[in-house]
Amino acid sequence: MKKAIFFAILLIITTISCNKNHYFEDSVEIPQGNWDLNQIVKFTVNIDDISTPYSLFVNIVHGDNYPYRNLWIFIKSTAPNGNYQFDTLNCILTDDDYKWIGKKQNNLLHITNTFADSVEFSEPGNYTFEIQQALRQDIVPSINKIGFTIDKLN
Repeated sequence: MKKAIFFAILLIITTISCNKNHYFEDSVEIPQGNWDLNQIVKFTVNIDDISTPYSLFVNIVHGDNYPYRNLWIFIKSTAPNGNYQFDTLNCILTDDDYKWIGKKQNNLLHITNTFADSVEFSEPGNYTFEIQQALRQDIVPSINKIGFTIDKLN
């Protein structure tokens, strides 16, 4: 009986600690897992608290048959006043031994890449983040989903 209670408490603690509350989290499915160069994935986030720094992440779901070790992406960030900036992010998908580093579920891998850490937004309002694949080919195969996450830093 004591073992059952101990394991139940351990399970609850593990579930709570792994279930992080994100300020924003969303994702977009890539049709047929083929990310076209012209398909821009767009996320709009309302930032109401500019006194707190944030961390920004790009989440990728790809097949285990993805042919490369990484994925280059362009990110355009647009502030409420219309000012924008372009960034390039190299999303590493394998370790040095060419083993996938994402969490595997069936034949799909889920990986989170830090885009920016400790970002301070200059004004409240809607910010738009547009993500586009930046490989030197029109279609990138085996990319199933692109997501975007923002966490408030304490």
